Amino acid sequence: MPNAWDLGSAKLFVSLGFEAIATTSSGFAATLGRLDGAVSRDEAIAHTAALAGGVDVPVNADLEDGFGDDPSTAAETIRLAVE
Repeated sequence: MPNAWDLGSAKLFVSLGFEAIATTSSGFAATLGRLDGAVSRDEAIAHTAALAGGVDVPVNADLEDGFGDDPSTAAETIRLAVE
């Protein structure tokens, strides 16, 4: 499954026939001039939503470690991503 770093790459992968894509935390961070792990939860979720809204295939989200050290934080990250 290819990892799209922006909407343009997501659309390219779909045009090449991929039936699903994934986000890439490292690739997205690089587009912002940052290192992997330097993107906030809100930014990662917004990025995933932008990709998912721009293509007609399933999108798997790279949400790091759930953006927290405890299960409740990870669960909240998933809840927010599903919205």
